[in-house]
Amino acid sequence: MAGYHAKQTGWIQDGDSWYYFDPSSGEMVTNKWEQDSNGNWYYLGSDGKMVTDKWEQDSKGNWYYLSSDGKMANTDDFNLNSEHNAIEALSGAMPIAANVYSAKDSSAKECKILVGAQVESAKPSDNLNSNSKAQTGWRRDSDGIWQYIYSDGIAKGWMKDKDAWYYFNSDGKMVSNDWIQYKDDWYYLDNNGRMQTGWVDIDGKQYHLDPDGKMETGWQNIDGNQYYYFYSYGEMASNQWIRGSDGYWYYLGYDGKMQTGWQKDNGKWYHLDDSGKMQTGWKDIEKTWYHFWSNGEMQTGWVTDGKLWYYYDDSTGKSQIEWIKDNKEKWYYLNSDHTIKTNWQEIDGIWYYFEPNGEMKTGWIQDSEGKWYYYDKSSGESQTGWIKYNNNWYYLYSGGQRATGWAYLNGSHYYFNSDDEMQTGWIQDNGYSYYLNDDGIMATRQWIKYGNGLCYVDSSGKMQTGWYENYYFYSDGQVARGWTRVGDDYYYFDKSSCNMLTDTWIQGENENDWYYVGSDGKMLQSTGRNFNGIRVGFNAYGVAHIFEDTGGDAQYNDDVTNAIFMIFSGGVGGTAEKVVYSSAEKFGLKWVSNTGIKAGKNFKDHFIRHKGLLEKVTGKKYPKYKTDGQEFLNDIGKIIEDGTVKYVGKGTLKKGQPAVNIYRGNGITVVAKEDGEFVTIIESGQGLDLGIQMVE
Repeated sequence: MAGYHAKQTGWIQDGDSWYYFDPSSGEMVTNKWEQDSNGNWYYLGSDGKMVTDKWEQDSKGNWYYLSSDGKMANTDDFNLNSEHNAIEALSGAMPIAANVYSAKDSSAKECKILVGAQVESAKPSDNLNSNSKAQTGWRRDSDGIWQYIYSDGIAKGWMKDKDAWYYFNSDGKMVSNDWIQYKDDWYYLDNNGRMQTGWVDIDGKQYHLDPDGKMETGWQNIDGNQYYYFYSYGEMASNQWIRGSDGYWYYLGYDGKMQTGWQKDNGKWYHLDDSGKMQTGWKDIEKTWYHFWSNGEMQTGWVTDGKLWYYYDDSTGKSQIEWIKDNKEKWYYLNSDHTIKTNWQEIDGIWYYFEPNGEMKTGWIQDSEGKWYYYDKSSGESQTGWIKYNNNWYYLYSGGQRATGWAYLNGSHYYFNSDDEMQTGWIQDNGYSYYLNDDGIMATRQWIKYGNGLCYVDSSGKMQTGWYENYYFYSDGQVARGWTRVGDDYYYFDKSSCNMLTDTWIQGENENDWYYVGSDGKMLQSTGRNFNGIRVGFNAYGVAHIFEDTGGDAQYNDDVTNAIFMIFSGGVGGTAEKVVYSSAEKFGLKWVSNTGIKAGKNFKDHFIRHKGLLEKVTGKKYPKYKTDGQEFLNDIGKIIEDGTVKYVGKGTLKKGQPAVNIYRGNGITVVAKEDGEFVTIIESGQGLDLGIQMVE
């Protein structure tokens, strides 16, 4: 249709083809670009047909793409798809579009359609400028993937841009954030597509790429001074044992570096030599010997080579000497020459004991001679002095030996039984009894309560039996009180002071029975005696029953009171009770209560002045001296016996006076002499009582 004139101008369709006729000349347009009223460009080929789905080149050598509707494609046109074929110009290789191969066939006489492997996805929207002109250099395709456009095609495989290498797949798409295998090696492209070298962190795993970008495997010396190990898939080994081709084991730390020296893994110690090799067997490390099992694990605790001993701390692995506490909480002492201490050893001036296996003993230890020693349970030190163990007290001499039997310590005597336990209370030794106070000290010159009675130990600590000074002690050691038979004789011992009474009258349980003890303390029996010119007889039981006037016949009467009455009253008037008191005064006899308390020379005065104090305690009344004095005296003895007032010791009423017995209780203080003679009764905590000076 060249040179064809149409009656109609503008766009005309003929079959499937469109033509354009110049409105002014009416001629069909060929080999020319035309723009419609909407600004769209079209290209009319040499045959006048509107070009579709093809590339066309302008007079300046720029290429443009014509879509299926004939419009020139631009960057906003997304109609290009894989169904559109790429074309090649007569001039040979040309830049077609991203991901499109160009055929470099210089013998081509005309544009030809590329087919087969030469044709790729035709989506060149990002490779066209606003004028649909094909661009060169870096461009993104419609999927946002980078491509590189040459003037004669697109980049594939490796491409270096400036100082960086990139890799494009066979479709021209740039690889990023991924590994690629090239020949026998692997390379990694980062998110910018740049080939990486050196250290690369991928999902928390470390890799190393050589200067050419090749992924490294196996042992690698990096930076010339540090070894790393990379698995066959390139990942760096860390916190891991690796067995080398030489058969040795090596350890890679948390940072992947091959370790040397001491290494702790899962609580076990290992040692790696300077080349990183795991050690086994005996090794001398910095002048200290260590032993490693065949698996490299250092043996901790006690290790011996048969002669010498070594101990390695479980937590640090360090060899220790001197004091060692093992994981069983046992103590040992290892000499610097690695021999272990046994038996008795003095260390820094303190004695210790070690078993044959070296274990330090604590607690009680007995030596070959049977002597006992005590070693502190925490420190193991030999103890001296007093120690309490299982509620028993023991004493250890300066040499550590445990005291046994009698021991004189700090000025006092103590006794330790066959188990070396300190004793208290009564003990028997060599036929003698001794008393040990609650603190273990042997009592001397001391009254000891024993059952319901009292015992006495002398200056040697021995419990007394038989006669001692003015006392008598039964075979069990209890002091005699009241009437006591010794041999064939009877003696009377004050029930309070326990002193033997002499030269005094004793009233019997029957108030009309009277007895008399002489200067030797013996009760008069089957005999007579003159008292102020009056002859008194005593029957075989010691009861006074015969009174004689020096010029008259003897009067026989078992009732002494009545006998006295008959002698001094002529048998006329009075009562026996009254006669007793008056007769006693006339005869100069001493009143004695049936409890052993007797009246002193000032008894009457003290009775009158202080009887009110006793009345408050007993609840009785003592109106008159003559009629109530004896009962007063009896009741003084009773409150001493029943504990209403208790013996508190000896004291003096005034400076320079002899010591007397002091009893206190219920607000009163009773004072009596050693022989039982009543001295006084006073109010406790008041007046004269405040002046009492205790001496025992």
